[in-house]
Amino acid sequence: MPRINSGGAVKFTVVGIVADSVSGVGIAEAKITADKGGYFATTGVDGTYTIADVTNGNYTLTASAEGYASSSQPVTVYAGEVTVVDFLLT
Repeated sequence: MPRINSGGAVKFTVVGIVADSVSGVGIAEAKITADKGGYFATTGVDGTYTIADVTNGNYTLTASAEGYASSSQPVTVYAGEVTVVDFLLT
């Protein structure tokens, strides 16, 4: 559900998983960063992450983890939606 901060901006959530491209197993402690807005997250033991309080707009998210090549994806966060962005790292 969207939230409104004290400045009146509507905020949304980005969720997903970072997984190994061969095994499909989630990667713990992977880092996900956005190219603007200072948004970031670290995956849990199952490879899932949540970035809360994201304003709607266009971003590039990058996932990185030790021993893997980084991967980036463009994403548009729309009003009224939870945005799902999954990554497979090699």
